Amino acid sequence: MTETSLTKTGVSSRLAAKLEKNTVKAVKQKKVQQELLAAINAEIATEKPEVKIQIPLFPDEKSAMPTKWTRTSLFSSVSKGRRARYVKAQIASRSDVSIQYTGEQLDDSDEDVFLHAIRLAQGLDAGGQVNFVRSHFLKAIGRQPGTSGYKWLKESLQRLASATLFVENENGQGKMFRLIKEMSWSESAYWIAIDPEMASFYARKELAFIDFDTRLRMKLGMSRLMQIYVVGHKQGDWHYTSVDALHAFYGAGNTLKSFMSLRSGLPAALNELESLGLIEDHEFYVKDHRKMVKWWRPSDFGKWLRSYVEEEAPGWRYAAIDDLFGASKYRTLKSFLSPGKGLKRALNELEKAGIISKSEIYQETVGESTILKVRWHREK
Repeated sequence: MTETSLTKTGVSSRLAAKLEKNTVKAVKQKKVQQELLAAINAEIATEKPEVKIQIPLFPDEKSAMPTKWTRTSLFSSVSKGRRARYVKAQIASRSDVSIQYTGEQLDDSDEDVFLHAIRLAQGLDAGGQVNFVRSHFLKAIGRQPGTSGYKWLKESLQRLASATLFVENENGQGKMFRLIKEMSWSESAYWIAIDPEMASFYARKELAFIDFDTRLRMKLGMSRLMQIYVVGHKQGDWHYTSVDALHAFYGAGNTLKSFMSLRSGLPAALNELESLGLIEDHEFYVKDHRKMVKWWRPSDFGKWLRSYVEEEAPGWRYAAIDDLFGASKYRTLKSFLSPGKGLKRALNELEKAGIISKSEIYQETVGESTILKVRWHREK
């Protein structure tokens, strides 16, 4: 064999070896790529679909507030002409959370606007547009449409839209968000978008429900503020708290003397809440040199009675008052039978809804005993 042929043979061998090596490498790379692709496909197949955050639907015509937000000074009493402006100011809250607030001070009327905006946002995805006509909005919160009303509504919405919160839990984890993310307005129509982070608190469904019809019957701003606090606590039980704690939540802009005013302060508000059936037997007292207050929160008897009635067939139905009183969790029979409260309010609501008619409370004599009873006609 010549030198030339040997050289060619050596080159061919090296080329063949290199080609084989490259082929093996390519096969390995292809296998790795296939395995990677299979892993990606498997991950995609097992990946949970994105869960859309929505503000849930509320019962009846109620609004709602996240339970944890019922004990903060986010909305508080504001003296006329003395609305403060805050920059990362610490506001009163539960002990397990720290809240700093930037924006203009918000009062009970701003709370009305926020609560109705939340009602309109029911069922919408977080950040979705809430469209409304300003005159309808004002009527829904008990205000009259007109030039001054439209100006006030716009300013209130702007206060809510500029309100920024910095919330941090016990573990040092925090978030920053606003109540209203966006808003737009024209001569008569508006749209707003609730901040998605605020909407996420509602999506957790740890909510306190606010009866808006009852709220519209309140004459005092302090009553509306206290309504939110009351509904954030357990029904059918006593609640105890200090006057100082309530002052920190709802009267920080006023002196304690003003907060305890018999005409418009906490005592007047509790009287009004009791007359509307939200609380019973409130009482101020002193414990360990601190001024305290307690009250009983009755159950939502109207909801219970509706369920009870709807299980019955159409026609006349009769019930002993004592049986209904036991289910109501009201503390006293007198309160249970008072006008605008307990049984009478529940019957009135059912008649308005067309579920019953001709309800009547009456006495029936059985032997030597007199039994207090109620009857109604169950409609079809």
